[in-house]
Amino acid sequence: MLRTIINLGKKLLLTIIFCALLIASIPTGHSYADYTENEIRDVQIVVRAGEWANDKQAKPGKRYNWGSDINISQHGISIKDIPTDIPLRKENNQWFISEFDINLKLARAIAKKLDSKYGVDVNLQYATSKSQDLNAAGRRAASCNPKIYLSVHHNSYKEDSTGYFFMCNEGDYNSAVMAKKLSNSMSNNKMIPQRENRVNKDGYIGELNKVAKEGRISILGEFGFFNKAEIVKICSDEYVDYVSDKVAESLYHQLQSMNGIKQAEEKTKDTMYVAEKEEPEEIRIRFTNNDYVVDNGKVVVSFK
Repeated sequence: MLRTIINLGKKLLLTIIFCALLIASIPTGHSYADYTENEIRDVQIVVRAGEWANDKQAKPGKRYNWGSDINISQHGISIKDIPTDIPLRKENNQWFISEFDINLKLARAIAKKLDSKYGVDVNLQYATSKSQDLNAAGRRAASCNPKIYLSVHHNSYKEDSTGYFFMCNEGDYNSAVMAKKLSNSMSNNKMIPQRENRVNKDGYIGELNKVAKEGRISILGEFGFFNKAEIVKICSDEYVDYVSDKVAESLYHQLQSMNGIKQAEEKTKDTMYVAEKEEPEEIRIRFTNNDYVVDNGKVVVSFK
């Protein structure tokens, strides 16, 4: 009798252990440990899907109108040329594609690769109502205290305009350097041509103004034109996959460099006061194959 009870106890214990292991192996539905959407918390990088929300009140020029019949090609473009993960929206019996959805596709791809490939703590942000304008977007991102902020947009001008470029605030040297690196990183995409980067003069882009902070990289990217010349390309899985790979890699390396600069500042805390002399001596610190210069008590990137 006692032996039977012991055997039953052993079987029960094994059953409990097996069930515990089985429960632990069940996916939680959140495969990216440090990837979150629209959370307010301190993160390393915020990636923003620009423009107003996924409502029907998209701003003029921020939608690609298709007409009342989606089966009719527009400018030689068939609806079959648009990937199925870009939703078709409808208002007043007129179908259209919103720039917001194209921005979100690319921004989400960049954020997920930053996490899954490089282990970066990243937060994807996007508007969920029309009231969340770009100024509000900047304030929301700033509250997450990121080291790097990237806002993803697509441009609209003339129907035959082409190309991508990046923008940063006027006088923000470090962001300008990073914008150039981002631009060069995707220059071989073979789909969208590279254009000259631009500067946010006189605070025209409120989003960048609200998120700007000393020591923070703040950049807005226009990843192609939202028009008949490039809409199929910017929607394509091929373009999104290539660009998100290159951009995520560049942002990761920049984050590593920024962490290195902070370490250099701590190691050279006493030495940095040399720069306060009338004729400061340039102190060069070399590590991780990058050069950094301490000038007037401040570490800045020196790229050749």
